[in-house]
Amino acid sequence: MMAKHLDQSPYRVLIIEDDPALRGDIAEILRKASMEVVEAKDVEDALALLKSKRPQLILLSDTLLEAQSGQLGERLRAEASPRRPLIVLMGSVETSSETQSGGLECGADGYLLRSVPMREFVARIEALVNLQALEEKASNLNRILRAIRAVNQLIVREKDPQALLQKACEILIEPGGHFYAWIATLDSKGQVENVVEAGLGEAFAEMRQRLLRSEFTAVEQRAKEAQEVILVEDPRSLCSDCPMAEHVAGRAAMSVSLRYGDRVYGVLTVSLPKEFLFEKEEQSLLQEMAGDLAFALYSLELEEQQARMADGLRESEEKYRLLAETMQDIILVHDMEGVIQYVNQAGLDFAGLQAEEAIGRSVTEFVAAEFVPEILKHQRARLSGELQSFKYELEFLHPSGRRVPVEVHSSPIQREGKARQVLIVARDITERKAAERLIQESRRRLETLMNNLPGMAYRCRNDPEWTMEFVSGGCLELTGYRAEALVGNQVRSYASLIHPEDRSMVWESVQKAVAEKKPFQITYRITTADGREKWVWEKGEGIFDEAGSLIALEGFITDISERVAYEKDLQLRMEQLDALSRACQIVAASLDLEQVLQEIVTLAKRLTQADYGGIVLVDESGQIGKHAEDQIGYSPMHYQVRPDGITQWVLRHQTIVIGNSVLDDGRFEAALGDQAPQTINPALITAGIRSFISLPLRVKEQNFGVLHLYSKQPSNFAQMEALLTAFASQAAVAIDNAHQFRTAQQRLERLSSMRQIDHAISSNLDLGLTLDILIGHVLSQLKVDAAAVLLYRPETQSLHFVAGQGFRTSALQHSEIRLGQGLAGLAALERRIISVHDQEKLNKVFERSSSFRDEHFQAYLGVPLVAKGEVIGVLEIYQRRALDPTPEWMAFLEALAGQAAIAIENIRLFNDLQNTNLQLLQAYDATIEGWAKALEFRDMETEGHSRRVVEMTLRLARRLGMEDRQLASVRRGALLHDIGKMAIPDVILQKPGPLNEAEWELMRQHPVFALKMLENIPFLHSALDIPYCHHERWDGSGYPQGLKGEAIPLAARIFAVVDVWDALTSDRPYRKAWSQEQALRYLEEQKGKQFDPRVINAFLTILREDSNRR
Repeated sequence: MMAKHLDQSPYRVLIIEDDPALRGDIAEILRKASMEVVEAKDVEDALALLKSKRPQLILLSDTLLEAQSGQLGERLRAEASPRRPLIVLMGSVETSSETQSGGLECGADGYLLRSVPMREFVARIEALVNLQALEEKASNLNRILRAIRAVNQLIVREKDPQALLQKACEILIEPGGHFYAWIATLDSKGQVENVVEAGLGEAFAEMRQRLLRSEFTAVEQRAKEAQEVILVEDPRSLCSDCPMAEHVAGRAAMSVSLRYGDRVYGVLTVSLPKEFLFEKEEQSLLQEMAGDLAFALYSLELEEQQARMADGLRESEEKYRLLAETMQDIILVHDMEGVIQYVNQAGLDFAGLQAEEAIGRSVTEFVAAEFVPEILKHQRARLSGELQSFKYELEFLHPSGRRVPVEVHSSPIQREGKARQVLIVARDITERKAAERLIQESRRRLETLMNNLPGMAYRCRNDPEWTMEFVSGGCLELTGYRAEALVGNQVRSYASLIHPEDRSMVWESVQKAVAEKKPFQITYRITTADGREKWVWEKGEGIFDEAGSLIALEGFITDISERVAYEKDLQLRMEQLDALSRACQIVAASLDLEQVLQEIVTLAKRLTQADYGGIVLVDESGQIGKHAEDQIGYSPMHYQVRPDGITQWVLRHQTIVIGNSVLDDGRFEAALGDQAPQTINPALITAGIRSFISLPLRVKEQNFGVLHLYSKQPSNFAQMEALLTAFASQAAVAIDNAHQFRTAQQRLERLSSMRQIDHAISSNLDLGLTLDILIGHVLSQLKVDAAAVLLYRPETQSLHFVAGQGFRTSALQHSEIRLGQGLAGLAALERRIISVHDQEKLNKVFERSSSFRDEHFQAYLGVPLVAKGEVIGVLEIYQRRALDPTPEWMAFLEALAGQAAIAIENIRLFNDLQNTNLQLLQAYDATIEGWAKALEFRDMETEGHSRRVVEMTLRLARRLGMEDRQLASVRRGALLHDIGKMAIPDVILQKPGPLNEAEWELMRQHPVFALKMLENIPFLHSALDIPYCHHERWDGSGYPQGLKGEAIPLAARIFAVVDVWDALTSDRPYRKAWSQEQALRYLEEQKGKQFDPRVINAFLTILREDSNRR
């Protein structure tokens, strides 16, 4: 039989044989035995193959051994490390005993003759393989136990955290057997504090720097976040660019967090051979070691905190009194006789005392009696002059009687070199003790798990009685018999426990496996001591001696009764659930209500083999739908729902009704109960129905209807009640989903319509376009055939058609309806919705239009449009079929009418406001032009001066990039540029001769006068730049503010050039006009002084263009 681990992967064998033919024959034999074979012609060739192939077995020719020196086994195993392959020497009958013994001395594990039969040759190899597996398992367990023991010893004696972790890494390598190991410790915020490693040295330098920057690999990051060991068969697949990539080639890795409670103290990573990766013991080693190290770090952290606290308290009691009062640890001070002199609040809370009640009492009063001698011993030591601190554990007595374990730090408080008082710091270690017990229990469970397997391990003879030679302790639980009862068949033979129907199958299966020398696995039944029947699973194999003779059978038997029962029950349930699942998937695949109803009935009929099926729906109020009879069968049968029928009974009582047998006259063979229907619907009697089931369709307390299934044969629907109940529940959910989807879709479309209408109102002021959009949404969302809007004209007290869609004729397009006349006039007068659902009445109302009958309308709704309390029109709805609006439909119609009223009113208001603003703007501009003309007459300006400077200023402003919206202000500013001169007396303004200094001083104030005159007119704020600043100069020498450069508003800089140009080239009372050449030279001279150079350049360009056009 093949060794157990050979089932997991092909067993690899390296053949070292210099004879090609012989080597090929052996290789062929082993390949037929399902082994992987690697061939080498000599030892050097084999040494080159060992690292890459890593065989589990080496077959070495004795002829090659003679050519080698001693210790050949060590050489071969060194190259195959870390795996220790078996080395078997192959020889012949001629091989001398000295050669055989020499091979064994060189490190060979066994000796085989090439001449033995093939089956024996293979059997012996497999026996060696089994031996190797057991040795590797034992070696691995020993290695793991040595590592755990070494770490636990280290934890006990090492108090330096970094040294502890460093030595732990070294233990993981030897005796742990890993290639290398490192630990990255974390602070309380999860950042890396330090990194220790073993096995790499300088090769770890770059990785150390990365870790110190908290740059974890993907493996370590996962370990940091998880609570289990992270296994990685090929670390390079997760860290191809990390510094350790070249060192992990061909090796596996494991990583685990050092976690205690909610705190992660670090991450431990090791590299190990791939074949050890999935060994539970390896994972347990790393998990347990990580837990032990985390607990050790936690304990050291606690000790360090306690030591720091005790030292601090010794240095200054008063300085740290506040700290002591706020600590959760119990802190007290007693004298050399043990009398308490101080206790902090934590101690008082623990004892349930006030300070004055605790002070003056002996500390031993609060300690369990068995610990009092320990305290007295320390007191005597202090009295004898010893000054060292003591650390020990004891138990305090809580007022409730509970004993609380504490860790005590006892330190003397010295004065003048002598102990005067004793400081006690006691920390509650209940949780730590519990954690220690958990760790101890975990270790015990691990040992128990390793020593006790569920079920029965055995060794027996290969005889019909299966005579037991050894039985494990699990025998009692499995069979009800003690182990000694079965050994040697003292009370019962194991064969007698096997179910009679299974005995021959068990015997034949084992004999076949033994003959083929293969393991066997069998499932069968046994009868226990108390007569119960159990299903068991057995795995075993034959044990053969070196001659190939069967010695015994060894294996393991375990109880699988629950699994077998579960599998049978699961199979039955799976068959039902599969049908239900397939049905539910099809039902839930659609959100179309009609399709869902069709699918529900079709699938329900398929599940039950019913002849007919149907669904009666109810509305939101629980009433039978108007067209419920149309949804009864999706089959040739239809009927009207009776008020006293089964449908109403199911709806009222929300219970399933089953009629397994219906008589010819429609009565039930078994009555349904008092006040329940006693017959089925006459339509069903006519259809020959003989059985039925009716199930309520209900979701979250809401009724959706009833599912009916009918059969022409008596049928036991009750057997499928549970399945159909589940199906009905899913069907109700599908109906609810489809209904909700239809409702949500309709609401979404209507909300979208309202949004689009709002957008049209806010972004468009065209009444016709807005009403067309509104009416389009009315038709699409309300699903009506035609709609129109009539507007009310107060001056004629009549309604006029302004927009409409959906009409086949122009019958209503020229309508003029007096208020109170016709349906629309009545709706407007009475301010209520008018509805008509009779075609003849409609035709009579609209008989004034001969072509109205051609529209074939059957229903009408007139909705008044009201804005700000005033009727402004009517929205009319027309339908060519019966109209039965729901409350939600009517609410949406009223909302649309409200939107229409808002749109109409807004557009009307905007038009009125626009006309008013236009008239006001024209009046303002006319007034400004009048001011400018009056100023020309007063200032004796050349006629047309204002018109010329305005036109040229606007041209120049456009050339310099000013926007159109700014030009209106520029125009008004140019017209009013000298408005401030109205405050200058005529004697100065019209003086023919030169002005004196005082007159000039007043004249220069006219821009300020302009500012004062215009600044309180909001309409002219944007036009102030020119009147106030057009006498400023580019070089800063102007007035009234002395502005310079671009601090002068652009409009004023532009106007200054145009104003000077027009003044120079126009006749004035005190001088003749300059020629254009003179004026141009002046402008060039003043560029950069009086005028903005950019403005001058643009102005000259315009003059040249005008000259070229002439």
